[in-house]
Amino acid sequence: MSCYKENEHNKILLLFSCPGQEEEKATKPCAGKTGNNLLQLLEKLNKLRAVEFPKEREKYYINNAFDGIKFKSKTNSTEANKNELLNPENINRLIQEVSHVEKIICFGENARIAISNIRNSFTKKNISVYYSPHLSFRCINCLIKTDIDNNLLIKGQPDNTDKRLNVIARQLLESKEIINPD
Repeated sequence: MSCYKENEHNKILLLFSCPGQEEEKATKPCAGKTGNNLLQLLEKLNKLRAVEFPKEREKYYINNAFDGIKFKSKTNSTEANKNELLNPENINRLIQEVSHVEKIICFGENARIAISNIRNSFTKKNISVYYSPHLSFRCINCLIKTDIDNNLLIKGQPDNTDKRLNVIARQLLESKEIINPD
């Protein structure tokens, strides 16, 4: 049984890694600071491509590449390992749960790995897939060091998160690929 998925009948999937402590508290996917970053990113994507990307979270199907809850004080890890992620039961769950989608945005390496491993099972043609870093502060702070104009981001500046999310929005729109099972 999948934990913490929402709006599962929508056609655009936001795929994250796995539920964590904030998701367990909120009993919904992508909660806490990562959830706040998601809302800001959706707003940015909407401004760039309103037709393709609604800004309301409710218009997206949100799920996880692995459905088990992971956080340090509970499981001594914050991510599923590769064996858990690629377990046939997990892969089959994911195939069933994403069979209806038309667009997928993968947030983080585990989401990318999961979609790469199930892409041959897609029966629909022309599924758009986008790749993004995970939206946790740890990930975006480590991975994105410059703004969209290639200016170095100085630690501690109050608008750094906004600038990093602008970079992610641009990268997402440039990373699209079409999966065609034929």
